[in-house]
Amino acid sequence: MFGFRKNKKDADQAEQTPEAGDAGKKALQDRPLEEVPDVVPSKKKRSVLKKVLILTIAAAILAGAGFLVFYFFFYDTDTTLVYPDKKMPHVSLPDEMLRFCFANMPDVYESLTEYDKDIQAFDREIQRIVAVGQKYPDQMRITDREKKVWEKSRATLEKSFSGVQKKIRECYVLSQVNVQEGNRLVGEQKQELAKSAEAFLAQAREQLKTLDTGEKDSVPEGFFARQIYNVKKKFL
Repeated sequence: MFGFRKNKKDADQAEQTPEAGDAGKKALQDRPLEEVPDVVPSKKKRSVLKKVLILTIAAAILAGAGFLVFYFFFYDTDTTLVYPDKKMPHVSLPDEMLRFCFANMPDVYESLTEYDKDIQAFDREIQRIVAVGQKYPDQMRITDREKKVWEKSRATLEKSFSGVQKKIRECYVLSQVNVQEGNRLVGEQKQELAKSAEAFLAQAREQLKTLDTGEKDSVPEGFFARQIYNVKKKFL
């Protein structure tokens, strides 16, 4: 019993000992603190973020300015087609029929302009061959043979487009006497007529392309595609 009291007394004294309290406090102070991550960005990181933000804003401003320039200076908001009034000496249709074709069958009208250019190209080549024959009369057999080849191709193209022009005449006259029936005929024939005209031109180009040994850009099909192509060739 006395031993128990003595142990208790010793424990109480140990708790009250100042050295023991100081040691405990020192142990708590010496314990390493947990590392806290640096959540504040460094100056270098802030500089990079600032540059990225400035570049993004600048790119957005340039894109907006480019769109405005294109819209106000290059984009044509008026989609109305303007009759070009081209001189086509090898097309026999009168002006009113050409205007009708342009307004109702623009692809066919564009084929007519290409046809007229091709006929002129055939004529130039035939004239060139004739001039060579006149310069070297002893070789007339060669030039005459070559001239017949070109004359035959020209006649074939001319005959083919004679049929195209005949169809245009029928559509125009019918639209003058009966607008509803004329519109119906145009709707039925304009696609087929455009395809036929393009096929005739393609056949002629196979021979005409031998006149130019240099590379040429392929002209896209379709009236609007050709107009865009011509504008690009003019300004770019």
